[in-house]
Amino acid sequence: MRRGASALGLGLALAAGVAAAQEGSTALPLVAARLPGFTPFAFTNPIFVDADGDGRWTEPEPVP
Repeated sequence: MRRGASALGLGLALAAGVAAAQEGSTALPLVAARLPGFTPFAFTNPIFVDADGDGRWTEPEPVP
């Protein structure tokens, strides 16, 4: 297993909600015994980014 931190430049022009997801390759032994073939996964709640710098998050207009 590898742990660490990384940086990703998103280049957002408008406020946005960003979420991260990760998929693993090996399930924990207890899970693997009960669910053969299970692939572990995890995700975050949205992280709201104030891209225009006005100090608040404003939901952008929907794209048609």
